[in-house]
Amino acid sequence: MKYYLLLAFSFVLLSSFGQAPPQNMGYQAAVRDSSGNVLSNRSVSFRFTIHDQSATGAVSYQETQVITTNQFGLINAVVGNGTPVQGTFASIPWGTGGKYLQVDIDIHGGANFVTMSTDQMLSVPYAQYAANAGTGMTGPTGPTGASGPNGGIDGADGITGATGATGATGPGVGATGPSGADGYNGATGPTGPTGAKTFIIVHPDDNNKYLIHSTLEGPEVGVYYRGTGKMENGKCTVKLPSYFHSLTQTDGVTVQLTPIGKKPYLLSYETVNDKNEFVVYSENPDGQFSWVLMAIRKDLPPLLVEPTKDEVTVQGNGPYKYYSVTPKPVVKAEK
Repeated sequence: MKYYLLLAFSFVLLSSFGQAPPQNMGYQAAVRDSSGNVLSNRSVSFRFTIHDQSATGAVSYQETQVITTNQFGLINAVVGNGTPVQGTFASIPWGTGGKYLQVDIDIHGGANFVTMSTDQMLSVPYAQYAANAGTGMTGPTGPTGASGPNGGIDGADGITGATGATGATGPGVGATGPSGADGYNGATGPTGPTGAKTFIIVHPDDNNKYLIHSTLEGPEVGVYYRGTGKMENGKCTVKLPSYFHSLTQTDGVTVQLTPIGKKPYLLSYETVNDKNEFVVYSENPDGQFSWVLMAIRKDLPPLLVEPTKDEVTVQGNGPYKYYSVTPKPVVKAEK
C-alpha cells in the first residue's frame, strides 16, 4: 500500500538553560495511508539523514529509529537518540552553510524505506553552533592593584630650597584621558506582541512586486471549503471532497449561503450526507449562490485556548511559537 507522512509539526532543538549544548533535536509528525486514514498504534521505521549545503549534498549524519504512533497517528522522535548509520550527531558542522533534513519511513517497521520529504532546516540550532564556535574576544584589562609597602624606613626631611623661577607656559589642553569603565546593563524590557503569520507570493500583474498575505486565526483546529452553485428547479447538490467525513467532525459543520444577483431570495440547506454532499433549496428556481462551509478536524486534539502557564511549554521563536502539553507530576501513594 502507498503511504504518506502527511504533516511535520515541529523541529526543535532540545536544551536546558545553563547546561552543556544538547546532542539531539525533536521532530513531530502524523502518519497516514494513501486514503487519508490515520495509522494509529503502529510501529513505524524512520530514517533521518542530515545533508550539508543542499538537499542532495554530502551526508553529515544518518540514523534509524522504530517509533510507535499514538491513537491520532502522531509520533514524537528525538533525532540524535537513534541508531547511527553514518557519522555522529556531535560532529555535524552547523556553522558551515545550510543543512537539509531528509525523512524516510517504512510503515511496516522494516528497512524498506521510502523518502517522504527533504526540507531545509531554516533555523540553525544555535546551541549546537555555539558548541563548535571558536574562542571569544579577550575581555578588558582589570584595574591596577594597590601599591605595596615601602621596603626601608623614610629618612628625615631636608631643608626647603629657594623658590625657582617661573617656567614658560606649556602647550594648550592636554590629551584626553582614558574612558571610564562600562556601567551595568539595564533590566530586560517587556516582551513585545506576537507578530502575524505572514507569507509572500508572486504578484500576478507586476513582476517587480510581491503580494504579502496573512493567515486566518481562531480558537479551534478548523478547515474551510467554498464555491458557487446554480439552482435547477429550486434545488442544487454541492459535492465536497471524498475525504471530508474522514477528516472532520460531524457536529462542527456550518454553512453560509449568499444569493448572487440584484434581487435577494431565501436559501436553505440540509446537513452533509454520507456521500460527502449537501443539498441547497431556494424559492428562486434557477438562481445562483455562493457558499462557505467550515468544519473542525477530528484527527487532532482540540486547542488549549486559555491554559495556565504551568500547563504548557512554549517553544519556537518570533511569531511562529507553538506549545506542547506539560506533563503533570505522578503522585504515588505511600505504602
